[in-house]
Amino acid sequence: MKQRDQKIILGYLQKQLKAPLGEPIMIEFRYYCPDGRRDPDNICGYFHKIFLDALVESGKLRNDGFRNVVGFVDSFYIDKKSVRIEIDIHENMDRD
Repeated sequence: MKQRDQKIILGYLQKQLKAPLGEPIMIEFRYYCPDGRRDPDNICGYFHKIFLDALVESGKLRNDGFRNVVGFVDSFYIDKKSVRIEIDIHENMDRD
């Protein structure tokens, strides 16, 4: 399942990110779910992993360690008509 989902993400990354990211980065994830039945940590934990692995595999991020990623912001919403994940990547983030 991880390989399948990561391959889908790679396709989106190749279309939407043309150059490597300015590191370190901070990522904002907005999850739009059909209902509130799933626990938020089950949604975001898995997606963080496959999204960062796809960024590295695509060459857009050198690594997904402390020097490359300063953090995440996760927000959860209910949208029965349009289930999706929206992502903003903030580049060249300061740790201070």
